[in-house]
Amino acid sequence: MPIRYQHYEVATQSDGSPSELGRSASGVTYRAFDADLQVPVALKVIPVALVGDEARRLRFLRDVRAATLLHHPHIGAVFRQGEEAETHYFIASELVEGESLQTIVERGGPVAPTDALEIVRVAAEALDAALAGGLVHRRVRPANLMVAAGPHGHVVKLIGFGLAQLAALDPTASSFTSPEASAASPDDPRPDGYALGVTLWYLVTGELPSGPTSIEGGALAGPSPGRLREAPAPIVRLLWRMLERDPAARFPNPGALRDAIKRCQRDVTAIAPAALSFPGSSSSRNSAASPR
Repeated sequence: MPIRYQHYEVATQSDGSPSELGRSASGVTYRAFDADLQVPVALKVIPVALVGDEARRLRFLRDVRAATLLHHPHIGAVFRQGEEAETHYFIASELVEGESLQTIVERGGPVAPTDALEIVRVAAEALDAALAGGLVHRRVRPANLMVAAGPHGHVVKLIGFGLAQLAALDPTASSFTSPEASAASPDDPRPDGYALGVTLWYLVTGELPSGPTSIEGGALAGPSPGRLREAPAPIVRLLWRMLERDPAARFPNPGALRDAIKRCQRDVTAIAPAALSFPGSSSSRNSAASPR
């Protein structure tokens, strides 16, 4: 018998098992079907116990409700939040048919510098729109940036909004966590900018930054340039600013970061006009999944 959460029915695979889109310490995401609206959705199912005490629960519910009000071309839409039998919360979101940037880079290596900048620019725009709606993300990383086919080429969408309260439960995100994240105000946008910097590094080099002391407590300690030396100088300068250990030395908000990325794009285009375009465009000779 299919698993149901109110009017959402979890899809099954050929062997009858639930169709999972992802699994983490904070819960399981299924491919599901909204029986009322007759549309497919991504259904995140979270045990109530993971949300925490009453204050965290109220903040979680507030964030999810605020996420349903976000409407942006680069944000995966959140449709509804509900509770099932007082044991699980569920969040129904847009089913983004595509691949995560983590999967793309793992399969094909780094993306072209111009592509990497365009990806983080639209991500910064999404974060800026969310901040205007009173939300920070706190789970920015390549696994939450989806590349989907659109009517005019490929579209990047940032997913996972409304789950900031569960970020600490996900050990896989530690490499993207800023030095001050655990002590930062829940409304401080600078940890998201830091995580986007680590994401840009990963897109350009195909690896996470590291140093002689590697990663201490989830925060970068003296990152070594490594393969970043091959990147255009404007990207390197942008990254050092994004990855400053002192949050006051970074960009203060996603809007300022977006503007800096735009300036970097102009500088990179001036010195590397032959760089590949974003996958799906008519001038692209290779996909973003291809090695640079």
